[in-house]
Amino acid sequence: MDKNEVVQLGIKELEMRLDNLEKTIEGEDKKRKEAPSAMESWSDNTRFEKEMLIGKLEEEKSKIKRHIAFLQNLSSTPKTKVEEGALIEVKNPETSRIQFYFVSIFAGLEIKIDDDREVLFISKNSPLLNFLLNKEEGNEFKVEIDTTAQKLKILSIK
Repeated sequence: MDKNEVVQLGIKELEMRLDNLEKTIEGEDKKRKEAPSAMESWSDNTRFEKEMLIGKLEEEKSKIKRHIAFLQNLSSTPKTKVEEGALIEVKNPETSRIQFYFVSIFAGLEIKIDDDREVLFISKNSPLLNFLLNKEEGNEFKVEIDTTAQKLKILSIK
């Protein structure tokens, strides 16, 4: 799997999310402006609630922009150990299932490459990353998260 392809697909997905978020903010701001103000006798909390919602949406917008900038500024230097910016291919030796992870600044992004392959973006806050950090190709280790335990082997790091 090509790391640059994963990065470009990640940027594309984030840009689509950003576009949708900007449309949502625009719609909510219009509703806020049309809501009765505190000076109107029939006012309610709609304007205040919309302002709070828009504030949260703006925070999410800022987060997406930081994620896009992170991906755009990634070094093309190959990685030799698991760290930020690494694309990791792991295999569960018991099930032969192969999984791909990309270590980024934010988690929650899944990129479908084809019918058989997808990449899950994980962050420094991911419990899985604690097991992967500083590992190298060929390392085998056991991952225990909550009540689930599985063995993994790192096949490649890019």
